[in-house]
Amino acid sequence: MTDTTGSETPENEGAGNEAPEADAPETEAIEGSDDTPENDGLDDRKMSLIEHLTELRQRLIYAAIAFVVVFLVCFYFANDFFNFLVAPLADVWQTSDHQRRLIYTAMHEKFFTNIYFAFFKGAFISWLLVRRQM
Repeated sequence: MTDTTGSETPENEGAGNEAPEADAPETEAIEGSDDTPENDGLDDRKMSLIEHLTELRQRLIYAAIAFVVVFLVCFYFANDFFNFLVAPLADVWQTSDHQRRLIYTAMHEKFFTNIYFAFFKGAFISWLLVRRQM
């Protein structure tokens, strides 16, 4: 605004020019930054149904591979893990008067016990990797 002498008043001096210049660098910093919450590494383009299904298939394959690898490692160490869990019971039985031991009533029980143990342990450990893929 100008007063009666034709000069601008001090309160409005340069107000029209400073606001856009002050906002412009902030806008450029936000748009150019990759660390903003809006741009967290996800692609903003539209994907077709086939592209979504392809990405889902790839993520499911990674999750299945992670589970199988962890399952095999747990199966290899299943006897050690089982003995660790049974150790307190074995200590109690050693202090008793009777001779006690664990038995399997069928030939395949030990194998399936190791399979069950490795499956649940593998599922628990690999859940972190599977959840990350989803």
